[in-house]
Formats: sequence, structure tokens, C-alpha cells
Amino acid sequence: MKLSLNKLSKIIAPLIITFAIVSFLNCEAQNLKTFHGKYDNGLADYTYYEKDYERFYEGPFSFSQTLSITNDYKEITKVSGKFHQDLKQGLWKYTFTRISKGKSSVETVSGSYVNGEKVGQWIDILLSKTGRAVKKSLVNFAANKLVGHFLYSYDSDEMFVPPNTNYVIEGNLTENGLLDGTVIMNYTEYNKNKFQTIYKYRKGLCYWNLSRNLSTGEITNKTDRTDLVEDIFKNSNLDQVLKSNKSDTSIVYKNQKYNISFYRKVDFSILSDIFEYWETKTSFGFDEGFSKNDLTSALQHGSKPVENINPLVFIAVLLEK
Repeated sequence: MKLSLNKLSKIIAPLIITFAIVSFLNCEAQNLKTFHGKYDNGLADYTYYEKDYERFYEGPFSFSQTLSITNDYKEITKVSGKFHQDLKQGLWKYTFTRISKGKSSVETVSGSYVNGEKVGQWIDILLSKTGRAVKKSLVNFAANKLVGHFLYSYDSDEMFVPPNTNYVIEGNLTENGLLDGTVIMNYTEYNKNKFQTIYKYRKGLCYWNLSRNLSTGEITNKTDRTDLVEDIFKNSNLDQVLKSNKSDTSIVYKNQKYNISFYRKVDFSILSDIFEYWETKTSFGFDEGFSKNDLTSALQHGSKPVENINPLVFIAVLLEK
């Protein structure tokens, strides 16, 4: 049985295309070079290719650095992940180890990238020398923007750091990065008295808050602007303004114009620090006591700046009256 020229071409054409693609990929793989050696203040292993003298990271990447601060104290940094077309891809892991007098504490940060942008859940955990979790910070990203559930806990008793305050804070962000719903902070002071602070948000606007002593039941502070905020959303163009992503603008409420300014500050100072920490770090040296020694230039390669155009909270002038 003979095949017509037309039928034969339909069979051969896909094979030629497939062969061309495979040949191209094999060619690219053959052109990959391997680097092993000094990388800033540490050592790195990675594969790459070059085009017009420009280097593109491709494939696995690992980095390690050991700093001997004193005779009985040193810090070890390890990083691992992958690149594709010079951008971070998939799971990346950053580990920071302190070794003092034979005992160690370990901080691990991990999360995923897609084309150099953080996505999904990112987590930072600091384990003490006894293996207990001293600090835990959990956030979520969508296309390099903080969204969804977040949690932060810290046990300073374990680290013997004054004022020995232990706290847990938890809440949610909208798809635009605005605080929304209930944010709760439970904390214990150095004298072991327990306290709780609660804030309720609607698309970044705080409409209710309460602070109380959980040991005695005493309410030390309470503010309720639920009706006012509900009325503002109902009788103004606030929803449209929030979608505009403009840093400074105004709304019209009851035939009067009010200027609105967006601020990075949030009601919990620690929460503001947490968000800033995740949004501004393209590389990591998380614990304040950890020597960072040029880690930024070594490890920020292939990651895009986190989007922080959208505010985490806003304050309308009319709410301050």
C-alpha cells in the first residue's frame, strides 16, 4: 500500500518538528557550563549558559558560607534551589545556623517561585538550641503579592531575650493585600499575665478593636465604628477607589470630598515589621543578630521585587474626627 505525498508529509512534518525541538534542547544542555568556587563571601555551585557575554543561570543552585565570629561562635548559611532562564523557579530553601559553645540554633526559610516571583506559602521557622520553635512566620503570596492567611508567633522566653514577651498574631489579607476580617494577637508579658488584642477590618479599614486582660477579664480599650464604616462603604465610592491602586486619592461621602492617604503602618507595630520583612527581602538573613555580610548581592539573583503598591491599611481623614 502506497502513501500519497500529501499523507506522507502529514506524518513526517510533526516528526521533523519534534526532532528540531529535541535537538535544540540537547544543544542547550550541551552548552551549559558549571561554576564551582568563590561566590561573594561563600562558595556556590550552579550551571549556566552565556549569550553575548551575559550569564544566564539554568538548573540547580547551591550556596554555603561559614563565618567564624569568635573561637567558640560561628554562623553557617546554606541556600538551595533552581533557576530557569535566569529566574528562580520551584522550591527554595534558606538555612541559617548559629553554633555557640557546641550548641546550635537553626532558622529555616522556604517557599516557591514562579518566574522569579514568590507564590504560595512561605514559612520562616527558628529553632532554639533545645529544638523548640522560637519563631514562626507564615505568609502566602500570589504573583509576588502578600495575600491570604498569615501567622506569626514568638517565644522570647526560650531565647531569654527581655522583656520575655510571648505572642501569637493571626489574620488575613485580601487579594489586593489589604487587611480583612479579624486579626487577633494573644500575648503573655514577663509577669506571665495574659492579654489579647483584637482588630476587625473591612478591606483595610479598621472598624472595631478591643484590648483585654485575659488573666482578670478586664477590658482596657474598645472602639466601635462599625455603623460609620458600613455607611461609608454604602454611600461613597470607596470600593472603586480601593480598586484603583492609587497611593493618594479621595472619596465622596455625603456630598463631601475627603482625602485618603495610604500608609504602611498597621495597628500592631510587630505586624508592620512582619509585612515589611517579607516584602523587602529578596535574600534572607532573618534573625537580627545574624551577620548578613553581603548575602544580599549573592542571593537576590533571579528574584523580582515583591509588589507592595497596595497598602495594608488606610486611614480616612473623616474617621479621625
